Amino acid sequence: MYDQPTGTTPEKYYNFCPRCGAPLALKFMEGRQRIVCTKGDFVFYQNPHAATAALVVNGAGEVLLVKRNVEPRKGAWDVPGGFVDWGEDPAEGLVREMREELGVRFTPEALVDGYHDWYDSQRLAVSVVILYYEGTIDGELKPADDVSEFRWFALDALPDDLAFPHVREALAALARRRLHT
Repeated sequence: MYDQPTGTTPEKYYNFCPRCGAPLALKFMEGRQRIVCTKGDFVFYQNPHAATAALVVNGAGEVLLVKRNVEPRKGAWDVPGGFVDWGEDPAEGLVREMREELGVRFTPEALVDGYHDWYDSQRLAVSVVILYYEGTIDGELKPADDVSEFRWFALDALPDDLAFPHVREALAALARRRLHT
């Protein structure tokens, strides 16, 4: 588990109840600090957002990584993927993200990992659960949207500048799985 970034907690940005407009306050309940309505029974549960990531390995055993073109961690290497839209199946969301970011059709073959992390934007730290899918791609890779470039890396020669801790963990798990197949 990763520590929440400091200085970007939700209580600094949410001041009023979305139901009645009354002020919000911090209250210790259910074993932790919660943001609650001072007039009603509304509790602002800071549930994690869903995101997905693709692990694509080519015939040479290299994994596809993309260079981020947006903050946070602009310029760092990452696995392709992104946030799941409201009402969207996670695998379908990843297919959409691969089309938007790289112009390819992604076929998810297996859900292989899940991680928790913090997506620390300039405004607010958001708790995220990332689902990793192994799969294949069809089409010509063309960086677009949130990606400035792509590159294939050998699993034993990954770049040092990986965007998030879960990326390194997922790639290490991928390398271990490939050793056993």
